[in-house]
Amino acid sequence: MNLIFKNTKQLFFNKNNNFLRFNYNYLFISSQFKLFSTNNSSNLQQQKQNIEIENNKKEKLKQLENCVNFVKISSTATKKYSNYLSIYNQTILDDKNLKKYKNVFINSLFSILQEFYFEGINKKENDNLLIERINSVLDCIEDLSLTKRYSFVGAVLMSDNQAVKFFDFLKINKVELNSNHIEYICRIAISTKNPTIVEPIVDMPDFINRSLPLLAMLYETLALIYGKNEQLDKLEWLWKFILNRKRHRGRDFGHFRFALNRIAHFYRCANTKLPRELSTILSRLDNNTLIFKKEKEERKL
Repeated sequence: MNLIFKNTKQLFFNKNNNFLRFNYNYLFISSQFKLFSTNNSSNLQQQKQNIEIENNKKEKLKQLENCVNFVKISSTATKKYSNYLSIYNQTILDDKNLKKYKNVFINSLFSILQEFYFEGINKKENDNLLIERINSVLDCIEDLSLTKRYSFVGAVLMSDNQAVKFFDFLKINKVELNSNHIEYICRIAISTKNPTIVEPIVDMPDFINRSLPLLAMLYETLALIYGKNEQLDKLEWLWKFILNRKRHRGRDFGHFRFALNRIAHFYRCANTKLPRELSTILSRLDNNTLIFKKEKEERKL
């Protein structure tokens, strides 16, 4: 009798335990399903918001590009500047950290600066008024650093082959041209695919204190622009220009290795045979690099 009672009690306990376990599992699954449903709904809502934001950005960029196109084809665009700059600021603030739009911003701003500058040229304004014109547009751009401001002024002046005026402008403002200016000027040139922005500095290397790394940066920029514009004649001029520098500073020639390799790359892209002199110097540079690496490893041992 006691045995039967014990077995019945155990059976009852097991059933209840299983029932409780079943209820617990059911509640757990239900809660997880609700959580999944909530998260799924939240994710869908977030995706929808992201799509709306992206579409909004695309629409603003379209407006921005339309303004740029207008500026490029019209010499009477002055009345449109305020609207254009408003769109520019609104867009660039929204996308401050998005690298993929940087070229659009730089290209568009440079276009408006050039148009405004050449409008002054046509009116035969003096140098001070021309620079004031450029600055009046730059004053409308929010969060523009001094480095970028001076770089844009320089880019516009040098695109008109007025490098001396740019250096005079820096001197008057007690600003020394440094690597940050050169780097941003190169970025403007690449974004606009406009080599005339940096060509004057290459022809006047004394203005950058004979800094070989900065010269190398300029050569690399020109090689990239000439290559993308499929200007093989300009690429030929550039590598010959660089090789001529070698005859004066043979030991420092390694600074220009990357620029020469970039030139060689675009020759290959154009299915054009590499000039013998360029090919020879690249081989020597590669050998020198291997020797240098070997010596460095031996020193470690």
